[in-house]
Amino acid sequence: MAASSLWAPSALHAEPLADKQSSQTRRIRVCGINWRRGQIHTAEKRSQGGAFVANWQPVSASLVSMISPNHPKQTDNSVEKNTSFFRDQLEGYKSQVGTLDTYRNIRASINKEIAGIDYLLDVGNGGTFDYDVSLLRELVAVDLFLEDLPPASLPANVVPKNGSALDLPFPAETFDGVVMVMLIHHLIGTSVADCLENASRAMAEAFRVLKPKGKLIIVESCVPWWFYRFERLVFPLATKLIGRFMEHPATLQLPPAVIAGLLEKHAVSVEVTRIQSGTWVLQYGVKWPSRLTPVGVYRFVAYK
Repeated sequence: MAASSLWAPSALHAEPLADKQSSQTRRIRVCGINWRRGQIHTAEKRSQGGAFVANWQPVSASLVSMISPNHPKQTDNSVEKNTSFFRDQLEGYKSQVGTLDTYRNIRASINKEIAGIDYLLDVGNGGTFDYDVSLLRELVAVDLFLEDLPPASLPANVVPKNGSALDLPFPAETFDGVVMVMLIHHLIGTSVADCLENASRAMAEAFRVLKPKGKLIIVESCVPWWFYRFERLVFPLATKLIGRFMEHPATLQLPPAVIAGLLEKHAVSVEVTRIQSGTWVLQYGVKWPSRLTPVGVYRFVAYK
């Protein structure tokens, strides 16, 4: 099933960007509507006669800019847990991603965006490709452990590379496109501010290695504002407990407006689309009914 727009334009409390405005203006495109730079909004969905409408509110600049002044760093525990979980459970994870309906929708959404890209970089893919690799002429995949995997576990046209999303081992302006699928929420620092800084740094690195007019495609599991506020509150304790008692690494999921706000610092334009959820999703590596989670999947396409 293709990605779908769930927002009603008539419910948006801001003025759309006029088509006649300069192409130099930075834009955010949320489900078919262009917005001026700095007018990022978020929506809380509510059902009205079976249709979704949006109740939009401005995003506080402090929520987007609340980042650490320190150099971004993923915690040692996060690096260790992400490496061991996705490396050691690669085949089982591949099987679930390949069969669950939500991930079929994700695959169709990404395929639409990567078609026509000659040279693609996949950052943090964990050895799992959520799209049709045959659509690409050249593909480089980078993650913490990919060179350690058996060559037979990767598609024939993939060049694996070990490296961090926060410090990509490639020269500037190398790739026509960059894709990050379910990466951002894994870039865990010692605080929420550090996590936001890590996300911003990963985006900056992606834009550094992109050629002019290239595009960054991010597919990410996002949460509504009320859940994000809860995550921020329990983050110190939750990361300790998850790090100690669970095989899956700790995560921090962001509202889509926060991700769009971070992207607008680098991009000429950003498009945000919600991908239709299926019956099942993966939560901490466990198959879970979509109706019982606040998480929604979004695709962000940002142009350099």
